Amino acid sequence: MRFPESAALGAAALVLAGLAVLAGPDYGLVVPFAAAAVAAAAVALVPILLEDRGPLRPADERPRDRPRGIRAWLRSGTVGREEIVLLLDRLDRSGPRPDLPSRPPLEVARLVALPDDDFRAYVARRMDEIEAGS
Repeated sequence: MRFPESAALGAAALVLAGLAVLAGPDYGLVVPFAAAAVAAAAVALVPILLEDRGPLRPADERPRDRPRGIRAWLRSGTVGREEIVLLLDRLDRSGPRPDLPSRPPLEVARLVALPDDDFRAYVARRMDEIEAGS
């Protein structure tokens, strides 16, 4: 079914619903008008709902601006380091410390700004703490 047919059925559903409302307390008229309105709306919507639109985004057009995985995050600089800090916090919350509060942005910025060796030592220490608490 194409758009004109669906639009015509939608309009018919609205007209039938309006007639059902105008029929007032006369249930002999309200019920058939209301049933016809629902049927027309269903017939108009079913093809739209069943239409196969394919994937939302083709696989070759996925955004590549955010690296994925610890190694890629370590190479990607500030954004990757933020992801690592937040991942460590999520791991900590899902394991030994479910009540761990959210890390303030200034603390995240301080951790992200650490020199490479210090940041890697921080990550290793946090992983050891998480593993020890599990």
